[in-house]
Amino acid sequence: MNSQVRSILDDMLKKYGLNGPTEMRAAYREVVQEIILYGLYRGGFFKKAAFYGGTALRIFHGLDRFSEDLDFSLMLPDESFRLSDYFDELRATLALFDMNFAVEEKNKKEGNIRVAVAKGNTKELVMLFFSNDFEESVSPYEVTRVKFEINVNPPQGAAYELIPKRTPYIHEARLYDMPSMFANKIDAVLSRGWKNRMKGRDLYDYLFFLSKDVPVNMELLKNVMIFSGRADEGLSLTKESLVGMLEKKFAEIDFESAKSDLANFVKDMSVLDDWDAGFFCRVTEKLL
Repeated sequence: MNSQVRSILDDMLKKYGLNGPTEMRAAYREVVQEIILYGLYRGGFFKKAAFYGGTALRIFHGLDRFSEDLDFSLMLPDESFRLSDYFDELRATLALFDMNFAVEEKNKKEGNIRVAVAKGNTKELVMLFFSNDFEESVSPYEVTRVKFEINVNPPQGAAYELIPKRTPYIHEARLYDMPSMFANKIDAVLSRGWKNRMKGRDLYDYLFFLSKDVPVNMELLKNVMIFSGRADEGLSLTKESLVGMLEKKFAEIDFESAKSDLANFVKDMSVLDDWDAGFFCRVTEKLL
């Protein structure tokens, strides 16, 4: 590895506390995510697609929790879109940083979602990033996976913004704007989960949007709900009706289960102490 690349990786790692193997793994995964985003930019991906979701909030808007997957959406529907068209550039970009990743599309098609995974040997990454002390704690057979998926037939109504990024090199990524990401997150809160169990990460991100005083892209949210079959064309979606839907959902959630979902993503679990239906209803009424 040349000195310039080593310096770039060191600069990317400076923002992390790196207190123990768990945080170190999360840090190098996030560095890999940023390099993948840069590779997609080099391949022209963001001319057609936009980034959204928890990792987008983490990397571009300062969300204070780690995230795993990269979520994208085409701006215009295109059933023929292939993620594999960008794999050569992704591999070449990762190779610039001495990262030996295999990039492959999963055969399974999940409705309108196309899924791909970048896989690399964890021990090789540890040796690239950190000291021998951490290397000894990693199995030589452990694999680091970064999953990325794209909706090729998304509901319309999203708005976008181009945001510059300094690392690993200066580039731009197209993202859903914050109101559009909030609409998708509210839909996830309302619809994801099994019975009374749901991802605590969705709830955590929901509070993040409230803390930033982000308005909701109501057009997109309505279209998402209609597109998924959870509402019909005659839905009258207002702020008041949305608050009612959310309060009904909060009353059904097992918040202890939701909190446990965040164990590997949040450094200070005490910030979740107040989580219950009453807390979420109160902050929603006052802040949404």
